[in-house]
Amino acid sequence: MRPCDRVRMTLSQVAPDRPPLDGAFRPEVWKSIRAYLGMHDDDQIKNMLGFDFRQAVIEPSAEFASTAVPAPVEAYVGVGSRDLVRILPTGEFEDDRGIRRVVDSTNTYFRFTHHPLRGAESPDAFTFPNPDLPERYAHISGQVQRFKDRYMVQVETGNIFRDAWELRGFEQFLMDTRLNHAFTTRLLDRITDHKIADVSRMIQAGADIIQMAGDIASGQGMLISPAWWRAEIKPRLARVITATRRPGVYYYFHSDGAMQTVIPDLIEIGFDIVDPLQPECMDVFALKRQYGAHITFRSTLSSQRTLPFGSVEDVRTEVRARIRELGHDGGLILAPSNAVQPDVPLANLLAVYDETLKSVGAM
Repeated sequence: MRPCDRVRMTLSQVAPDRPPLDGAFRPEVWKSIRAYLGMHDDDQIKNMLGFDFRQAVIEPSAEFASTAVPAPVEAYVGVGSRDLVRILPTGEFEDDRGIRRVVDSTNTYFRFTHHPLRGAESPDAFTFPNPDLPERYAHISGQVQRFKDRYMVQVETGNIFRDAWELRGFEQFLMDTRLNHAFTTRLLDRITDHKIADVSRMIQAGADIIQMAGDIASGQGMLISPAWWRAEIKPRLARVITATRRPGVYYYFHSDGAMQTVIPDLIEIGFDIVDPLQPECMDVFALKRQYGAHITFRSTLSSQRTLPFGSVEDVRTEVRARIRELGHDGGLILAPSNAVQPDVPLANLLAVYDETLKSVGAM
């Protein structure tokens, strides 16, 4: 079965030969996998592991690219397929939106140091990347051309909440929601309008799955009031989906943490996939029983307990349980529930994919 057919069956709540597979790994993990397998082509490695998706990214403008360089650290500070940044004299890394970051002493993680709308009196002070520049969608077109007969191509964009606080600053934006309603409304509306233009062009370039990513929850619950999210973010996400929906295009919502309270809302406004369903803070089986007929769940494997601390057999047992309980009628994309960290034994990680591939025909 072609991976694209397997995914479409799953998204239609029909069980394919096995659950589609996916996953995100830290760069250090990719290095370990390449060394272990003696392979250096990541696409070949994905084929061997059974990945059923391919990714594409939005590129920066040619103007930004002409003044930027590939990021010298593997800490996700850059943009586009070449991870481009401007390196400032202060040592900060600046992206194409003017957001700045610095990395920690291990060159692995970053923190924000500058938000372009911090201190601004009006959201109109910010200029969004031009959605009409064709070079911004060149990587999508290339990936679609390369994989269109076999894989579905997914593209990530920030969800509206994440875009807002990244531009304004997290604390400032949260204060704005209470103290500066006019600023908040204008900013969210501008982001929504730009998102519609951007997503429309992603789809024109051939993207099959639009991933709107950005955490709205912690392990204990929502980061923001569910009532505020429903009043301000939900209708704007609905606008994006309604304005850009085309046959064969699917929408994917990503947030870490215990965000189950808004899953019915995500279903209502048209999301097809929700990710990652962290088993450490959600009952994945109860959620499947409650909502599994209406949406596909991605991930579900424990990245905080089983993968780093369990045995190979513990991993295999969890994979089998997920397939049996969550994938019996489609609606499951199997993957670790967060980016796999270097502390995960390689044998455990490889067991996820080996055990799933062994399940072909068992569903």
